[in-house]
Amino acid sequence: MSQEPECSVINSITDIGDIYETLIDGTDYKKTRINFNLTCKQVLINSFKMTLFWPSSAIMDGKSVVLTSIPNLGLAIYNENKPLNNNATINFTYGNQPPVLFAVPIKPSGVSLQRNGTFNGTVVMSIDYQ
Repeated sequence: MSQEPECSVINSITDIGDIYETLIDGTDYKKTRINFNLTCKQVLINSFKMTLFWPSSAIMDGKSVVLTSIPNLGLAIYNENKPLNNNATINFTYGNQPPVLFAVPIKPSGVSLQRNGTFNGTVVMSIDYQ
């Protein structure tokens, strides 16, 4: 298709809350849904693809993760229960439920976090036709 859909993502801030370092497992502990509302205009077809890109990334325990503002603390991104790699593409039908995404705290095995407090990480979401 020569024209991309005109879409916007609203309310995409995810609050994971307090994290206890000793409980971080990179799979289930503090698995938090990434809530967002996707609104598109001038939709030509409903077959969409979502590409997720994290500008600051690393591999931790075999997973591609979003680096956060706390050294050695990352976020693994999941589509339902499937871990995603940086630049992952998810096909979906616009108008139905969009992909269900989760963020899960992760850190390298055997490494202690150097500080605590508020942190952030960035994932860029791009929407296009399949």
